[in-house]
Amino acid sequence: MDSIVEMNSRILSNPESRHVSIYICLSLFVIFFQNPSVFASESNGWKVDWTIETIVQYRYFTNTNDSNSAKNGASIENQIFIDQQYSGQQQFPILNQRLGFSTSDTSGDQIVTGDFFFHYDHYDENNRYVDIRELDWLYSFDDYQVRAGVGQVSWGVNEIFRTVDTINQIDTQAWPSRTKLGQPLISVAGYLKDDLLEAYILLDHRKRRYSGINGRLRYPILIDEDPIYERGATGKVDFALRWQFSLWSADVALSHFYGVSRDPYFTFNFDFDHPRLVPVYQKINQSSIELTRDFDGWLTKLEAKYEIGGLQHYFSYAGGVEVSFPEVMGSDIDTTVIFEAIYDSRDEANNNIFNRDVALAFRLQFNDSYESSLLVAGVQDYEYSERLLLVHWRSNPGQHWRFDAIINIFHSSENALDRTAFDNAWDDAFSNISSGNIPLPISLVNNIYASISEVTLSRRDFENLVTFVNSLQQPGGYKDSYADTVPGVLFELMRITDGSQKVNLIDEEDYFAISVSYLF
Repeated sequence: MDSIVEMNSRILSNPESRHVSIYICLSLFVIFFQNPSVFASESNGWKVDWTIETIVQYRYFTNTNDSNSAKNGASIENQIFIDQQYSGQQQFPILNQRLGFSTSDTSGDQIVTGDFFFHYDHYDENNRYVDIRELDWLYSFDDYQVRAGVGQVSWGVNEIFRTVDTINQIDTQAWPSRTKLGQPLISVAGYLKDDLLEAYILLDHRKRRYSGINGRLRYPILIDEDPIYERGATGKVDFALRWQFSLWSADVALSHFYGVSRDPYFTFNFDFDHPRLVPVYQKINQSSIELTRDFDGWLTKLEAKYEIGGLQHYFSYAGGVEVSFPEVMGSDIDTTVIFEAIYDSRDEANNNIFNRDVALAFRLQFNDSYESSLLVAGVQDYEYSERLLLVHWRSNPGQHWRFDAIINIFHSSENALDRTAFDNAWDDAFSNISSGNIPLPISLVNNIYASISEVTLSRRDFENLVTFVNSLQQPGGYKDSYADTVPGVLFELMRITDGSQKVNLIDEEDYFAISVSYLF
């Protein structure tokens, strides 16, 4: 098990190991493609089924930062941010390769599954990687199961707002789907009458991947590749328990997770020559409940959790209803309507995209020879004017082919910051400092803080900002370059930490993506 953990860690963190792993993956692909009998054979009672899937994707972003500067109300003078923004970054070809296999003994008591994934972004080196999504062994006996390896675990009942799903790290490049990275684990599950009990030992932590300077679906400020871990007493080992049962015609699941959070918070490094957001992963306790019940075809759902140990103690709950209408108006089209809402008690800014939102989705299954389907989903923030529209068309034109078309449309709130007042406050402060007028007059310091009064800045970032302003007034604390860099960088920081600007955590621009898949 240790070797699996170490191998998966090296694949994602070490560039040289990553390139070697990509080479190995491609080599395996060639071997399997040229000699499929390797996986179709039976040996010692074990039969292996295998799949190979090649996915070519093209993403197009509607606007570049050349026009976005005007939309934000001011041009960005900082050369670093001119380089980091999205100018000229509109077209992105991506190649994905999946290799999967499944094998079992003749009795079916032992099953081994594997799912290897290769992602290649033509422009972004940060998004060229190989991931072991699954490589686990499952042994069943009587009413029990033992599982070991790298696996996938899904918690939660909602379609859109998944609040309790915490075992696996998500793959941010798979947005808007919740595709996950593999998690090294050992688990034991067993039935106690009709109840299912599960226990997990989770080995090490998978950090979240973020796009680099040449990629899209990224924050305006780049993410540091070296996160901070606060692992607590158990170090690199996490634990989880789950109990599933039925009560009053409802399906219920109670779960508890103790380990490093899969969802980091960010702290700004206040290095204005190389500005970065540093991910911080903390040890948390998360208790959660899931409920589903069918009321004459109306499926009601609820997820709720309470989390302590992180930056903020908070609770979150999400739920809704799902109803299906077969053969609408006498056609072959089956339609499913989904309504969900979510509430997150955190008042301070956090990097959770959905925290106080409602969603309405329509899923159409056409039941034609191409197995065509259409998903249209809209999400609306009920505190601010932010909204998101997703359209996803899927069709299988042939036995081996699959076609996907996705459109993402973002609508952000108007910027809460007055850019002119923000820049003027900093210009006045730097002019006084460069003239030797320190400490700064209280009125100038107050102007700086007043310029961000409409932003839901977190307490942590505000305290760091106060420390920075104080350091400027100390000997050697001011650099001549600050006049050009600080206002632009801090303006971006305010935007992405503002609770009314959450879509900036995905990307600033609308885009569509076309994927063509071939299944060997």
